[in-house]
Amino acid sequence: MAAHVSSILIADDDASLLTAVSMLLEASGYVVETTGSTAETLDRWPRTHPDLVIVDLHMPGGGMELVKAISRETSIPVIVLSADDQESVKVAALDAGAEDYITKPFAAAELLARIRVALRRSPRKGGPITVGGMTLSEADLTVSVGTAAVKLTPTEFDLLKVMALKEGFVMTADLLNEVWGPAYLTELDYVRVYMRRLRAKLDSVGLANAIESRPGLGYRLTVGAEPTVND
Repeated sequence: MAAHVSSILIADDDASLLTAVSMLLEASGYVVETTGSTAETLDRWPRTHPDLVIVDLHMPGGGMELVKAISRETSIPVIVLSADDQESVKVAALDAGAEDYITKPFAAAELLARIRVALRRSPRKGGPITVGGMTLSEADLTVSVGTAAVKLTPTEFDLLKVMALKEGFVMTADLLNEVWGPAYLTELDYVRVYMRRLRAKLDSVGLANAIESRPGLGYRLTVGAEPTVND
């Protein structure tokens, strides 16, 4: 059976950047499509269902709205490209659902490395993990308590899984390293944004206080039991 070739949709109104990034990704073995506006992208991605979308934050029609629209409807990872290096803008993009945020100009090797990180989250083959009354199902990316369940994004699931397997331990650098990789050890905003998301989702299944913040140290999951992995 032939190996799956990942497809990437690039949404940017800069023709020269589209050409350069397309050539880079095609030379790296990806199938590439391009769009030049938010409206065109909203029409294209549901029909082609790419494995990853790269979005210029300031493209015509609003890159941030495009990120929100894709993230609402699918778990396809979105990488944002932007010339804006303000922390508040990066946090807003991550809050909107972006998987990653890359500031222009960027090196080809950096873009390729971040694409690999975003794509490596599937397929899912692990068995369920139970900690106390909480169960993480890798097959459908859900966390459940009793009959209450909520869907997680791939990144949210990976973060919660790392915390569940080390239940009770305080972590920050470990989370960045294990979920995103060693190149992300200074990206503390990523953890803050995803912890807000996880807390809201855990609250919806009755685990409002399961993630504890330890100022200056990090975060820990406390649900009161040793994890059990069922393969």
